[in-house]
Amino acid sequence: MLSKDNCSKVKNTNLTCPRQRGFTLIEILIVVAVLGILAAVIIPNVVSMSTTSNTAAANTEVQNVQLAALAYLGNTSEWPEDTTTTGFTDYLSGGLRANYVFSEEGQIVEVNTTMVDYPWPATIQFDPASQQWEKIDEVTPVTTVPPTTTVPPTTTVSPTTTIAPTKTIVPTKTIGPTKTIAPTKTIAPTKTVAPTKTRVPVEP
Repeated sequence: MLSKDNCSKVKNTNLTCPRQRGFTLIEILIVVAVLGILAAVIIPNVVSMSTTSNTAAANTEVQNVQLAALAYLGNTSEWPEDTTTTGFTDYLSGGLRANYVFSEEGQIVEVNTTMVDYPWPATIQFDPASQQWEKIDEVTPVTTVPPTTTVPPTTTVSPTTTIAPTKTIVPTKTIGPTKTIAPTKTIAPTKTVAPTKTRVPVEP
C-alpha cells in the first residue's frame, strides 16, 4: 500500500491507495448539539458573574463618592449638589461611571448614567433607599400611583325630536270637459235588384 503522498504521484498501478475519510452528518450533528449544550450552560453563568462584579465595583464607587462628599462638607460647610460641582473631583481619585445627585442631608437621591462616557451597564440599578447598586431583578419596584383626575359632571342632553319630512303634493291638472260627438246616422243597406231574364222566342 502506498502512502498518501506517493499515491497522488503514481498512477495506473495495481497498488491500492488509502481512502480519504471525512466527517459524517451524524458526527457533525453530535458536535453541534454538544456545543449548544455547553453554550446554554456557560453563557448565563458568565452574564451573572459579570453582573455581580459590576455591582461590587459600583458599590465601591458609591463609597468613594460618599467619602468625597464628607470631605467636601468639611472644607465648604455644605454638601455638594452633585458630583459635577466645582471642586468636588479634587477629593476623588479616578473617574466616575455615573453622576450622583445629593440631597440637603448628603444622601444620594438620584443617579444619572447618561452624562458619562463609560456608564454602568443597564443590568444594575441604584436604589436610593439602601444607597447601593443592585441587580435589576433585586430592586424592589416602586409603584407610582397616578394622581386622580376630577371628571367634570356630565351634561344631560334632552333627546332630539325627529321631524318627519313633509311630502310635496304635486298639483293635479284639470282636464276640460269632453266634447260629445253626435251619433252617426246609419244608412240602410241598398237592396240589390236581380236582373230580369229576357226570354227569347223560339221559332217553330
